[in-house]
Amino acid sequence: MTALHWGLLVFCCLNTVVAYGAFAEALHHWEASKVSAVLAVTPLFTILFAQLLAWQLPDFISAQVLNIWSWIGAALVVLGSALTALAPQFADYRAARKAKKLQRDVF
Repeated sequence: MTALHWGLLVFCCLNTVVAYGAFAEALHHWEASKVSAVLAVTPLFTILFAQLLAWQLPDFISAQVLNIWSWIGAALVVLGSALTALAPQFADYRAARKAKKLQRDVF
């Protein structure tokens, strides 16, 4: 391996340690559903930035060819993550509306 490869390997190792530390800290501050939603979308950002890098530096990295099923799958991941993260808020909103309607009916 060249010095560049070793440098990239060390960077990836350190990045993994920092990422797991950030994940553990996020679990202390956020609900687990929101953390998992962010984690589910992370690979999509990796694909996006790889595509952008391939567009900017075509000699450095080649773009990955994604078919329609790949894009549909990515959209389903984003939709599922968003619904998972927002489901408790939807439930709270429905319960508040129901309580408000019940209060209105009583008076």
